Amino acid sequence: RWRVDEVRRFMIAFGLLSTAFDLATFGLLLQVFEADQATFQTTWFVVSLLTELLVVLSLRTRQPALRSRPGRMLLWTTVAVIGFALAIPYLGAPAGVFGFVPLPLSIAGAGVGVVLAYILSTEAAKARVFRRRQVNRRDGHRPAPAGSSENADRPCRAIGPPPCPGASRNIMRIDLMQDTGTCPLAAAVAIHRDG
Repeated sequence: RWRVDEVRRFMIAFGLLSTAFDLATFGLLLQVFEADQATFQTTWFVVSLLTELLVVLSLRTRQPALRSRPGRMLLWTTVAVIGFALAIPYLGAPAGVFGFVPLPLSIAGAGVGVVLAYILSTEAAKARVFRRRQVNRRDGHRPAPAGSSENADRPCRAIGPPPCPGASRNIMRIDLMQDTGTCPLAAAVAIHRDG
């Protein structure tokens, strides 16, 4: 289960990582290769599409991406779109519709290098994010909200209604999140049926 503060941390971590690689790609194309507009646009399209496709394969699981096999549909559609992304600059008329040009081998190689570095960095960041989340869960505590030490030492405890005499009941477990707490509260809710 995800909490808002965990989603926020996840978005910030991977958003900053993506931005860093975007800036690195811009710098590489403009400063190192002095790419013209068409070459920049083509490389940006290919690199962006490849990183988005591969990051889906990486972030879809907590495990290292290579240890978790994606579903056939996801895998084959990803492979097909990767093939399209790599081929379109060399397709003549269809490439011209988008203003794409064939990429020189050096720029194409640098683009592939950026994609690989991005995916490896994403895997490393993912391992760290999920390891931190797992440690917090194993201890039975949720991380305290940023800048808050409120309730930091309060243990988690289960709460629930008192038994209802003469009624049969089914007990459900519901996880409640408190904005001020540092751990989930488990509440036992009795659903009463007339006997």
